[in-house]
Amino acid sequence: MIKYTEDFILNDDPQIYEAFIHQNGKYDQLYENEHCIEEILSKKFNSVLTNYPSLFFKINIPTLYRIVYNCVHLNNINESVHHEKRHYQVEKIDMNCYLEFLLEMLEIKGKETLVLFEFINCLELSQMNLIQLIKISETHEIFLKNLSYPILTLIQEYDHLRKDQQQKIHSLQLGNEALKKQILESQEQQNQSFIDRQDKHEVNVKRTFEFFKNNFLNLLQENDNKITALKDDINLLQKKNVEDIQNYNSKFGNTFQKIESNTKKESILEKQIKTTMEEISKLKKENIALQAQIISLQNQQEAIEANNQKNLEINKNEYNSKVEKFTEDSKNQLEKLTSQKIINIEERYFNHFEKLLNQNFVNLIKRGTIGLLIEKCCGEKGIVQTLNSKQSSKFDRLYYVSTSSNDIYQIINPNTSDTFSTNGAKNFYINFEFKNPIKINGIQVFTANNSFPKGFDIFVGEEKVISITDAQELNGSYKNQTFNFPPKIGKQIKFVQTSRGHGEKDNYLNFKKFEILSPEKKYSKGIFKTLVEESNNDPHLSDVFISSTRFHFNSIFLLKGENNNVWTFNNDNQWIQIDFLYSSVIVSKIKFKRFDSDDINMYEIKGSNDKNSDISKWVLIYEKKKNINPIELIEEISFDSCGPYKFIRLIQTKKKNESLKLYYFDVFGWCIYSSF
Repeated sequence: MIKYTEDFILNDDPQIYEAFIHQNGKYDQLYENEHCIEEILSKKFNSVLTNYPSLFFKINIPTLYRIVYNCVHLNNINESVHHEKRHYQVEKIDMNCYLEFLLEMLEIKGKETLVLFEFINCLELSQMNLIQLIKISETHEIFLKNLSYPILTLIQEYDHLRKDQQQKIHSLQLGNEALKKQILESQEQQNQSFIDRQDKHEVNVKRTFEFFKNNFLNLLQENDNKITALKDDINLLQKKNVEDIQNYNSKFGNTFQKIESNTKKESILEKQIKTTMEEISKLKKENIALQAQIISLQNQQEAIEANNQKNLEINKNEYNSKVEKFTEDSKNQLEKLTSQKIINIEERYFNHFEKLLNQNFVNLIKRGTIGLLIEKCCGEKGIVQTLNSKQSSKFDRLYYVSTSSNDIYQIINPNTSDTFSTNGAKNFYINFEFKNPIKINGIQVFTANNSFPKGFDIFVGEEKVISITDAQELNGSYKNQTFNFPPKIGKQIKFVQTSRGHGEKDNYLNFKKFEILSPEKKYSKGIFKTLVEESNNDPHLSDVFISSTRFHFNSIFLLKGENNNVWTFNNDNQWIQIDFLYSSVIVSKIKFKRFDSDDINMYEIKGSNDKNSDISKWVLIYEKKKNINPIELIEEISFDSCGPYKFIRLIQTKKKNESLKLYYFDVFGWCIYSSF
């Protein structure tokens, strides 16, 4: 136990104290003996530190003011007589040089300085002295609360700016959706226009074909008529020739002239027949040419129709490609614009902050060199519940919870050594939510060493994309199966159990991990693997928010409300841990609620600022060794404040293998923010 002396001024020469404090007119005598305040204070401290060599000292700042006020600048005192009494007027005192002198004196003597801040005016001290005093002193709560007011005001302004930006981002997203809708409408209009043009062209081709067809048929009819007329003429000539022959025969006795006349007539008739046959042959050739022309026109029509269909497919694919490229460019532009807006907000935030505090002090806060006590959490709400209420969204985490086994976030870790077990509920679900919409076209399921899934449904948003009744490829230890479906854009994908596992009599299922597939180039290795790698390979920090029927961490800070619990496997020294990402905590109380009265009856509470250090090097905050039954479900333990720590772990120390089961866990004390 450290003991403190009284104010150091009260432990030395009463004459000097009286001269310093009570203004009894001995200033001239004191000033004649010593030439400067440094010599007075040096003599003073040498005497006090000699008399009390092993004690700590506290310097009461108001007393230091009075000392310096009454000793500095005595040569500038203006005397004036009023009713036979002296009045003194002293210029404003620069405390920094004397404060530095006191600190040097104590440092030389190997002492520690404890400074009380409740009465100090910090504006009269330099940055370096103020920071030095904060580093080596027991900072008083009232002073820090006074400093925290402008910071809290700035945080509220930042929250307001952030909400405003979220509204703008929402407006941009609505605009993007409207743009997509406009693109789809334009695509449909262009497709319809293209189809109308093709239909019109097809009608024109059909009209041209019908025109040529009708002309050809008319020409054939005319030729047929001509052939029929020629045949009639031939028949008439033949008939007439027969009659002439008959007349010739009947008149055999006619003269030679008549015979010659008949011969000439036959010769003329043969010429006419020959001419007619030549005309028929010519018509046949024209008919063949017309048939060839008709076949050529038919081939041209088929070629035109095939070319039109090919052009339609090419134009459609080209148009779809252009639309997809335009959509991707719009999305990239929106993401770039959104990222730039957020960067601008953060720059504005720090610019406002730098106006309230000087630049050096801000840099110390950003680097985490010093902290500011901004909130005391000792009432109904613990530190975890308080931090959860300050998160602007579920993806902007100020803390996260993890367990030694059955950690639900390990099922998205591509390198996990853990497994996850359900609680035997009939319709157990696991829902994965992304920070931004992603195009999804498949899911991979990886089994553990038992309780293999058999029947389940997969939803993207509210739409069921897969329904599996017998997943035979998952019937075995450490197997996996991929389930593909048409691409869907969404922010959530859900696994819902619909039957018991392979060969099981109950509804328990065990998983090794999951992976979600996407056709987007960015997620070619898998969505979960990409997001975990972007988060320094810590799945708890990724842009994935996981909820489920049971065994999630989203309500661990609620003593009343959602009926959810944390449940590890049956192994030695099972634990639950809270990581404070942008703050440290000074702990004075812990509180948790057991699953059953037999659970967590021997345990340790440990804290650390190095997450990766061996557990034996963590600081033991509280330990319960005795196994006392029966035990109340809710346990609350208070102890002397300790810390600050960035990591708090509750460890079950019961000898036999046993799982850690609880509904609620939180810590109480003070929360110190080291960065914003």
